[in-house]
Amino acid sequence: MPYFLLYYDNDEDRATVRRFDDRQEAYAALTSGTIGKPPEDELVLFITDSEETLRRTHPRYFYSEIEMAQQAAERILSKYEAPVAQSD
Repeated sequence: MPYFLLYYDNDEDRATVRRFDDRQEAYAALTSGTIGKPPEDELVLFITDSEETLRRTHPRYFYSEIEMAQQAAERILSKYEAPVAQSD
């Protein structure tokens, strides 16, 4: 399973993701990546099947608060929408 190293720059409000297929390379990048970074920034290593899954399971790194609220509202509303009546 691939490794994804996510760096989140809090000043820029932007995430960058780098994929690794080798465990040792991923951990080395994680270790060296923390050097010289501002303490408020985030560097996180994920093990998941795809970047798409990472984006779906950790949306706060990729979407604004407004976008996340809109997506949540759409999910909630879709549960309560009345089914459209079929005409014969």
